[in-house]
Amino acid sequence: MSSLHLSIDDTLALVSTTDPAWNDDGTRVGYLRFADGETQFATQRVGPVEGTDVSLDAGTFTPDTETTLDGVAGFEWRPGHPEEALVVADGDLYRVDTSAGTTRPLARAHEATSSPAWHPDGDRIAYLRDRTLWVHGVDGTVTALSTDDPLRPADLFGPTPLEWDPSGRYVGVVVEPDDVEALGVAVYDTESPDEPVVWETTPTTADDCLRADFQWVGAGHLVYAEDSRDGTERVYRSVRVGEDEGLGVAVASESVDGLLLPHRPVGHESGRLAVVSARTGWRHVYAIDVEARRDAVENGDDRPGFTGTGVVQVTEGEFEARGDADDRPAWSPDGERLAYVTNEADPGERHLEVATLGEGAVTDRTAFSDVDGNAIYPTWSPTSERVACLRSGRFSPTDVHVAAVDTGAMRRVSASYPEPSRLDGLPDPEPVSFEASDGATVYGYLYLPPDAEAGDDVPSVVLCHGGPISQMRRGFHHGQTYGYFHLFDQWFVSEGYAVLELNFRSGVGYGDEFEQAIHRNIGIVEIDDCEAAATYLRERPETSDRVGMWGRSYGGYLANALATMSDEYDCAVNVAGIWDWRTWEEWAIDLGPTHWGASEPTWFHNRFGGRPDSDDPVVQERYRVGSPNSFVEDLDTPLLALHGSTDKNVTVGELEVLIEECVEAGVDFDAVYYPNEEHMFQRPATWRDALGRVVEFFDDHLKE
Repeated sequence: MSSLHLSIDDTLALVSTTDPAWNDDGTRVGYLRFADGETQFATQRVGPVEGTDVSLDAGTFTPDTETTLDGVAGFEWRPGHPEEALVVADGDLYRVDTSAGTTRPLARAHEATSSPAWHPDGDRIAYLRDRTLWVHGVDGTVTALSTDDPLRPADLFGPTPLEWDPSGRYVGVVVEPDDVEALGVAVYDTESPDEPVVWETTPTTADDCLRADFQWVGAGHLVYAEDSRDGTERVYRSVRVGEDEGLGVAVASESVDGLLLPHRPVGHESGRLAVVSARTGWRHVYAIDVEARRDAVENGDDRPGFTGTGVVQVTEGEFEARGDADDRPAWSPDGERLAYVTNEADPGERHLEVATLGEGAVTDRTAFSDVDGNAIYPTWSPTSERVACLRSGRFSPTDVHVAAVDTGAMRRVSASYPEPSRLDGLPDPEPVSFEASDGATVYGYLYLPPDAEAGDDVPSVVLCHGGPISQMRRGFHHGQTYGYFHLFDQWFVSEGYAVLELNFRSGVGYGDEFEQAIHRNIGIVEIDDCEAAATYLRERPETSDRVGMWGRSYGGYLANALATMSDEYDCAVNVAGIWDWRTWEEWAIDLGPTHWGASEPTWFHNRFGGRPDSDDPVVQERYRVGSPNSFVEDLDTPLLALHGSTDKNVTVGELEVLIEECVEAGVDFDAVYYPNEEHMFQRPATWRDALGRVVEFFDDHLKE
C-alpha cells in the first residue's frame, strides 16, 4: 500500500553525529561520528557562511579527516595548535594531527584515562586516572597531584567535571571522600604538587546535600551548585580561591515542590554565569553578573533567589529555552552574547537564538526561526562570529550546522546519511494532541503511510521515549538513540504501520507542570497518557483497532507496565526497561552517587518520596503501584522483552527477574538478551536481529 520503501539496512545506514567543537582558529569543526558500531573523531573545514542551505543534499558525508582508533569516547582541540586534537580511545590519550593525518599516543596505562582538559597555553593536559589527578606535558613530563587526605577525584558514570581556571594555575574537579557517600568540589594548585588541594567543599552526611557541578568565572574564581539530597533545592555559590573561606557566597537559589534537574552552570572569565531555571514554570536562561551579585547579597540572605541586582532573565514566556535536559547556553568568547535554543515557535522544534547583553539587560536578539527543525548544543567559534550546533530536520537526520550570527544564515556542514534520496519519501510529521482521562493534554507526532486513506484499517504502533525527561520531536531527533529509533519508526511506516511518537507527561517541552506530573505518581499519569494514545489511534479514520507499543529504558518500563496493568494494547515491546522499581533502586543505590552523579538522590528517592525499604506505607504503596511485577499475574497482553547483558543504566537483572516471575506466574512472554550489549545496542548485527523480532512480533499480533 505504501509508496515508502525502507529496509532494516536502510535504517542502520544512519550515522550519528555528536559533540561539535571548533578548533583554535575557527577553520575546522571536530565532531564524533558513530557508524557500524564504532565511534570515530572526524573534522570538517568550514568556510564563510554566505547563505542558508540546510537541505538533505547539503553537507559532506565523507569528512575531511577521520581517525581509525578503537573505542573513541571524546576529543579536545589543542589551544594554539589549530590542526591538533587530543582523542580519548579505549581509555588512552592520543595526539591527532589533522593536517598530517598522523596519530601518536600521549598517555597509555592499564587503568582508563578520562576527563582530559588542555591547559590554556596548550603545553600540558590534566586528566584523571585511577582516581588521581595527573598533569602531562607535551614535552613528556608527568606529575601526579596526590594527597594524603581521604579525598579523591570522583569516578562517575559520565565524565567527571574537570576544568582549568583561566589563569592556568588551578584545576577544579569533582571529588568524593573515602569515608562518606557524597560529592564535592576541590581546587588543585598545580604550582604546589606536594600539597595540591588549596580549597575544597565536601558535604558530610549531616549536610544532606551534594556539590558536584561547577564552572570558573575568572582567575581563581569559581561558582558551584549545591543540591539538596531530596532534589528540591539548589544554591549557586561563588568562591574566590585564597580569599573566601567556607562555602563561599550564595549568588542564586531555587526550590521546587517536585524535582530539580541536575544543571551545570556555564561560566565566562569576565565574571558572568549563565544558568537554566524553571522558576517561572518554564525553563529559561538567566545571566548572572557574579561580582555584582556578591556585592548585593554577601551580607544578606543565603537563599537569594533569581531576582534583583546582577541577574538578567534572558528569555521569558510560555516556552522553553533548552534543547533537552542536558542542554546548556553558550557564552561567546568575548562574553557579550549568549547562544541558546528555544521552542517558542513550535513545541516540538528548537530554533537557535543569540542574545546580546548590555548593562543589566538584553539589548539585541538574533533568532534563526526561519530554519525549521531542531537545533541543540550551540558552541561559538573563536572569533564570536559563528555558532556551530547540531540540527535535525523534519525529514533530515542530525548533522553539524554552522550559523553566521550577524547575517542569520545557516548551512549544513556534515551529512549523516549516505543516500539522502532514500529519505525523500518520509511522511510529514503530523502534530496531534488529545486528552487523557483526567483532562490533561497529551502530545505526539503521527506518521501515516503516505497513501493511507480513511477506511484502510492501518495497524498502529506507539513509541514511548526514555528518560523520562526527554521529548520526541517534529521529525528526526538529535540524540543518537532516538535518531535511530525515529528512523526505525519510519521503517515500520514503510511496512504498513501508522506510528505515533508519544510525548507523555514527564517529558520536556511543555512546561514544568507537564514535566513534574509523575512526581509521586509513577505508573499512574503516564499510563493514563499511553492508554489515551491507544484510544486516539483506534478512533482515527485511517487506522484499525489493533494497537501495539514499544519503548526503550523508561519507554521499556512503560511497555512492561501496559502489559501488566492495562488492556488497551494488543502487544508491547520492552527494550531495556525496569520490571520492579524496588530491585532496580537497590541495585542503583548500591552504585551510589559516584556512579550516577548529583542526580542520584533525585531519581532514586524523590520520585517515590522515600527509599524502597521505607517503613512508610504510603511510600511502599507508590513502589507497588508503579512496579509492573506487582501485577504479573494479570499479564495477558503479549510482551516481548529485549535487553543487553552489559547495560549500565538498567541492569540485565531486571530481565532475569521478569523471566523468573513470569514463569512462576505461568503467563506467556518472549524474552531475548544480547551478550556484551549496552543500554542502547551498539552492533548492527544486534539491531538486525532485534528489529526482525520486533516487526515479526507486531505482524503476528497487529495484522490480520
